[in-house]
Amino acid sequence: TVEAGEPNHAGKAGGASLWISWQAPAGGIATFTTAGSSFDTLLAVYTGNVVSNLALVASDEDGGGFLNSALSFNAQSGTVYRVVVDGYAGATGTVALAWSLEPTVEMEPEIVAQPQDATVADGASAQFVVQASGTNLTYQWFLNGVAVPGAVTNRWLLPSVADTNLGYYTVRVTRGSRAVESSPATLQINVTGAGSQPVQTTDKLADLADENLALRLDPGPGAGGLVLAALALGYSGSQTFSTYGSLKQPGEPNHCGVVGGASRWFSFKAEAAGTMMLNTDGSAFDTVLAVYTGSAAVLSGLTPVMCDRDSGLDGKDSKLSFPTVKNAIYYIVVDGTKAATGTVKLNFNFITPAILRSLGLTPQGDYRMRISCQARRSFTLEYSTNLVSWAPLMTTNSVTGVFDYTDTGARNSPQRFYRTLSLP
Repeated sequence: TVEAGEPNHAGKAGGASLWISWQAPAGGIATFTTAGSSFDTLLAVYTGNVVSNLALVASDEDGGGFLNSALSFNAQSGTVYRVVVDGYAGATGTVALAWSLEPTVEMEPEIVAQPQDATVADGASAQFVVQASGTNLTYQWFLNGVAVPGAVTNRWLLPSVADTNLGYYTVRVTRGSRAVESSPATLQINVTGAGSQPVQTTDKLADLADENLALRLDPGPGAGGLVLAALALGYSGSQTFSTYGSLKQPGEPNHCGVVGGASRWFSFKAEAAGTMMLNTDGSAFDTVLAVYTGSAAVLSGLTPVMCDRDSGLDGKDSKLSFPTVKNAIYYIVVDGTKAATGTVKLNFNFITPAILRSLGLTPQGDYRMRISCQARRSFTLEYSTNLVSWAPLMTTNSVTGVFDYTDTGARNSPQRFYRTLSLP
């Protein structure tokens, strides 16, 4: 289990931690790794004697490869360090914990503030910053493992973000013959009808258990559509991201029956009934697209909603639509056929039905009605005299989501029927 007051190691929720104390026999560079463990591990090192008041020395998730952890730090002779191994999202199994100490007077640079993930609008600027302690430090930034030319300070500014800039950014901090690598920071693009949302796709489903990462759909009149918390944004848009470095989690289903191997997850909360339309048109590789409900913390508890492979524009992109249930949270996943990776453009479009209400007749015999609809979403108003043949009266939209209309043709007609059609 975890103890009361125990921190989230490596910033991720665990649930089954084991501790060991290690006293440095000499000063030098200590290395710990969980390579060979049977599950997805979290690893951290602290000093202190009270679990709720520990001082973090170093932590890691996945730095050892294959969901194992690895870290190093400058150890002080005689200091007692509290080393903990936990399981990502409560995973359990056999731990293989190994450590070594290189006695040396040399010191690794210490990163005191890691670069942070960023989501920006297409063409907007983005900046990554690392803070490290020590003297005579040099820096080199990497994008998806490749050195970025000219990115040699502790800050890297991209003045106009494009698809080619997306992926994982790390920075190598060097002092003399010693170097450390930062944690990766992900850059993605989000575009909606009224701005950009600070949301991200994630490599692991359980990272979406934080509802702050979810797109929330709120189509009430004047609400403005897709929102994060209370921010009014738009009903349609796209999330563009790279799947470089993505993995398939143990226990993750084969989406649409395709083995895949490099998936990323996205989520949204439907605050109304409607229809969500998704596609990956414009992506750089053969995608698989699927939607689930259930708990983000339990892969085995997911319930499939809809999936698709190759129904998009170029025969390799994916396309699907499904009805939403009010207040339900949906998990969207994009994977690559044969573990293909690259840039994904996930396009979304949410539509809710327009509601037509009678406001009665005017003294002149004209018929008045009110259409309640998505703000800024186009709709068509049609009429019929026999419920068989329909003709359009108008196509428009409403900034507020409420539109009043008076049909002057009703006074000369023995009977009329009306309907509204929401448009994509």
